[in-house]
Amino acid sequence: MTTNKKNGAWYNYINKTIVVTKNFMVLAGQFGTPEFHQLMDMRSKQPTFIVVEYKPERNTKKKTYGKLTYETMAKFIANYETDEKNRKTMLAEFDTVQKISKTQKGAYIFVKKWFLGKYKEVFDAWQEEQDAKKREEQDAHLLYTV
Repeated sequence: MTTNKKNGAWYNYINKTIVVTKNFMVLAGQFGTPEFHQLMDMRSKQPTFIVVEYKPERNTKKKTYGKLTYETMAKFIANYETDEKNRKTMLAEFDTVQKISKTQKGAYIFVKKWFLGKYKEVFDAWQEEQDAKKREEQDAHLLYTV
């Protein structure tokens, strides 16, 4: 039995640990499973190593759009496009993209990519502005409640 990242358990010789995935840990906790036997074998080969759960590193610099809903996109387009003709054209295009997205596997991701392709810079600036306003309101609220 090999011990690599593909099967859920591997050795880390630098930290002297046996690293296991969360799923592997659950399966290894059940007596008699292949994962149980694999972990027991690994522990017998390296008795001084401790078992730790694998925690993937998160990219903290990655920009996420957690509050970007279809409604938010439509409102942003309606507010950003000041020319009535452009507004109607872009909202119609947005509706078309939404309809096309329903045939795609990841419908929301398809629409989000289209939206960010058109409005990424201005939406990011608008979002920063909204976040700054919220921080100011929270700071003002804290000043008055203290």
